[in-house]
Amino acid sequence: MTIGKIKWYDQAKGYGYILQLDGQEIYFHYTSIAERQRSVSVGSSVTYDLIETRMGFEASNVRFAP
Repeated sequence: MTIGKIKWYDQAKGYGYILQLDGQEIYFHYTSIAERQRSVSVGSSVTYDLIETRMGFEASNVRFAP
């Protein structure tokens, strides 16, 4: 599991970016959120699995940290 914070999220389109601790931005789609919620707050801490796709790295199994 990797740790980061929600940097940006477009609720209408259902995707956004997570800012990793090393400063890299990682794409995520709301379907990759473990709880399948579409309401996401910028600045929220998250944990996630990092997967490599043909388009680059993407977050999977995103969970909001307590």
